[in-house]
Amino acid sequence: MKSIVSSFDIGKVTGQIVLYKKSGQKQNGTYPVKVRITYNRKAVFIGTGFDLFEEVFDRLFVPKINERTGKPRAVRLSYDESSTKKLITASFERIKEAVEVIHETEEFSHDKLRSKLRKGRRAYVSASFDNKIIELTKNGQAGTAASYTTAKRFIEKYQQVLRFVDITPQWLTKFETWALHKEGISETSLGFHLRCLRTLFNDAIRSGDVPRGAYPFYSKDTDGYRIPTGTGTKIALTVEQINVIAKLELTGSPERCRDMFLLSFHLGGINFKDMLLLKWKNIKGGEVHFIREKTKRTNRTVKPIIVPLTEPAKRIIGVGVMPTVRPRLM
Repeated sequence: MKSIVSSFDIGKVTGQIVLYKKSGQKQNGTYPVKVRITYNRKAVFIGTGFDLFEEVFDRLFVPKINERTGKPRAVRLSYDESSTKKLITASFERIKEAVEVIHETEEFSHDKLRSKLRKGRRAYVSASFDNKIIELTKNGQAGTAASYTTAKRFIEKYQQVLRFVDITPQWLTKFETWALHKEGISETSLGFHLRCLRTLFNDAIRSGDVPRGAYPFYSKDTDGYRIPTGTGTKIALTVEQINVIAKLELTGSPERCRDMFLLSFHLGGINFKDMLLLKWKNIKGGEVHFIREKTKRTNRTVKPIIVPLTEPAKRIIGVGVMPTVRPRLM
């Protein structure tokens, strides 16, 4: 059969990569690429997460036979084609490995394979990133979800198929060298990506998907890899410059942006997200009481921040002007 390649035969279990056509073509003309597992004449199909055009599938996987020698000949693939083939093959090998483990320890069943694959998937960094991004999005943390998406893409640029157990202090050091010297990113950006990865590593350890002994980062208990911390340059405005900004004759959107900047300044440098979420009820006795959104979900004991409501801040938000009509300050 032309569209079946890369097979294995373990005991009574066979596995093959196939271009799954039973569900028909998708709207864009592609078919799902799946792994067919057959046991006792019953077949199940496990998705790889890829959809390909038939001609692309054949190009990537179906051997091209040299008519003169009768042997498969090499096919030159593009970078994207090579990456796709590598990822599909990695998925196939992961399924094969799971079948081997079950075969060696107990009687095989499709249900046991599904269960093992679900657990095994959580050991992969990419899957953990996906789960975290979904969780953050559902919690309304779109900004943090976007940050994890950026970190995931950058790490996958270095190594697309990556398990937590593959990440060692040595791996992290090589990744740092690549990121700083080949990709040219700053230490600040690198630290940002690696802190996302470290969070996922801690989550995986807590859930039992990764052994604690595999933790590669520095901590009080382990002498592992230290995440670099960039040193940004802070530029402070003088009082005279603030006054110049305050006296600018502006209208419309520029005026509103200027007022938001000044309000943040007069409220002790409040974070813009926290400021935009302020409501009139946050004003109590000439003070503004609020809880940082950044720490609301991470700290069990939430301590409100209290800043004085200065006269310039009052003028900007119009304290006392129809608060029932304007539920938020800005």
